[in-house]
Amino acid sequence: MIGFHHEKIEVARSGESLDPVALKWRDKEYKITQIKKVWQDAAFAGPASGRGRSRSWWDQHGRTFYRVAVDSGQTLDIYFDPRKEEWYLSKSWNLPTEET
Repeated sequence: MIGFHHEKIEVARSGESLDPVALKWRDKEYKITQIKKVWQDAAFAGPASGRGRSRSWWDQHGRTFYRVAVDSGQTLDIYFDPRKEEWYLSKSWNLPTEET
């Protein structure tokens, strides 16, 4: 079963690569056992308040998504929002990690 979320989470990152290595969600800590996929979402807000102004490519704030397996056996989609400088949980699967 897939769960859809938009919940803020805490993420610990490795020093050199800055990839996530652990996360805290709903007061429970999870160790990331595998990064399955990484992708960018370069979408950004359109014209500001209908004034006809759009953001230039250098002002876009894309999100970096990670599909990770955690030590509980779940697969999670998490992302970093650079505008807010916060991490969020997007989706969760209650499946064994080999199946996703």
